[in-house]
Amino acid sequence: MTVEEIEEKIGGIQCGIKGTSCADQLAKAVRKAYNESKKIA
Repeated sequence: MTVEEIEEKIGGIQCGIKGTSCADQLAKAVRKAYNESKKIA
């Protein structure tokens, strides 16, 4: 999957009254890792 596909599928999911979820945090972490890998390369 691409980063965009991951963000589309699981980004923005909320858990109860929280503004985020484990899935949402995973999508954010994938985006952060991707962006950081582009800085190094």
